[in-house]
Order: sequence, then C-alpha cells, then structure tokens
Amino acid sequence: MRNLTAFARYTFADPDTIAIERSWNVGFKWRGPLAARPQDAIALGWTRGRLANKYRQQLVDPARAEEALELSWRVEVSPWLAIQPDIQRIRNPGGNASASTVHIVGARFEIVF
Repeated sequence: MRNLTAFARYTFADPDTIAIERSWNVGFKWRGPLAARPQDAIALGWTRGRLANKYRQQLVDPARAEEALELSWRVEVSPWLAIQPDIQRIRNPGGNASASTVHIVGARFEIVF
C-alpha cells in the first residue's frame, strides 16, 4: 500500500535533571516510493533539541540547541529481512556551538524469526 504520512512531536522534561529540556520532531514517511517495491519506505525527519540552561552553563561555547536532519530508506529484501541505510547531519553536536557539523552514515538490519 503506497502512502505518504507526516509526523510531529513535541516533548519537554525537567531542565534540572536532563540536558535537553524541549525537543521538536517533524518529518515525512513515504511508503512504497516505487510501484515495484510497495513495502519499502523513505523517511525524512528534523529534530531540534533545546538545551537546558543548567547543562549549557557547563559548556565552554554553548549553543541554544542541537539540530539533526535524517534521511533513511527501509528496503524490504525478503519477508524476513529488511535493511535501512541512514544518513544524519547534526548541527551543534553535544550543544557545542563551535563544534563542526557532524555527518553520520549507518544501517539498521531487521531479521524476523
């Protein structure tokens, strides 16, 4: 079944006990991007985590937030195996404003027994 869905989430936590006091997540998931591959899914998401003041005070060059952009494609190889390559771009990693933007490439494997 081919479809496009959107998602959004807002979370908040006690700023005295956690580094990220608020976060926003938004994105899209496109299932069946190719007619011949209806079980595959492409997802694009953006996250912004606002850092708690208590955490920021511990940093040398604090940023207000850490942001991530993520793109993945879940490929169903067989009914029992799926592979999901993933690319992420993280700005202000660890809340450090002077840190270089980080690029991460990874993969997730799903095996159904």
